[in-house]
Amino acid sequence: MDATEVPMEVSSSRSAAKLEHSTYKGGATVKFNIGLAANGLVDYISDAVGGGASDKEMCLRHGHLEAMTNVARLCVTVDGKPAIPVILADKGYTNVVGEYLDKGIKIVTPTRKNVQVGLNDADLATSLKISSKRVHVERANGQAKMFKYLTTKHKILSVDHFGREFRVIYTFAVNYRPSLCHPSLESFMTQDN
Repeated sequence: MDATEVPMEVSSSRSAAKLEHSTYKGGATVKFNIGLAANGLVDYISDAVGGGASDKEMCLRHGHLEAMTNVARLCVTVDGKPAIPVILADKGYTNVVGEYLDKGIKIVTPTRKNVQVGLNDADLATSLKISSKRVHVERANGQAKMFKYLTTKHKILSVDHFGREFRVIYTFAVNYRPSLCHPSLESFMTQDN
């Protein structure tokens, strides 16, 4: 899971411009939360929101937690026992781990480095393993943004309408191309972490 942003023209309304401003991108953007399945296919794209929305807000207020809660109800092991869905995410999502755990969903992020101590060897190995699998969503974002429409600054009159366009283009750009994932991803996803 990761977020991606598309540039847009600044709204004339001050209150709207404040919601659209992304400190990460340094301008007005429309933001989406993206989820990829273990096989590299897009399986979740959030509603479009202003670039000022935090990762936490994207998860809790704009549908991802609710969608994953529905998925969690369907997750079972081969022998029919409940399984815990696992989401790989970057460090920006560490502040929603508790809310997801309350719904039976595990978010795994790379270990945060302690400034005084640094990472020990085990934490470093785990973080590298997570990052090597989570990078597929970054690759999907890059693949989708080969379509100039998703990198060109837009005058967006309807965020909902642009959100629908984005979903179609993004899904086509990723799902109808060769897989982003390697077969080794499946072995990682089936291990107890």
